[in-house]
Amino acid sequence: MYEAIDERIKLLVSKTKYPCKYVILMGAILINGDHDMGSFTVTRRFEVLDLETNQSRDFSNALLPQA
Repeated sequence: MYEAIDERIKLLVSKTKYPCKYVILMGAILINGDHDMGSFTVTRRFEVLDLETNQSRDFSNALLPQA
């Protein structure tokens, strides 16, 4: 499912004209628990697209916990 969403986002970004230099794509998993369980959040994607050079920089590893 994640891969299908990722492909759709890439398609939408490639077909849209933006009046800026950068597009930032960020995705996360958010689980809202009950008040006694708390909530869970983990970032899964943090990518910066330079629209002038068509280069992409992935900062996800900087945000993901290291094993």
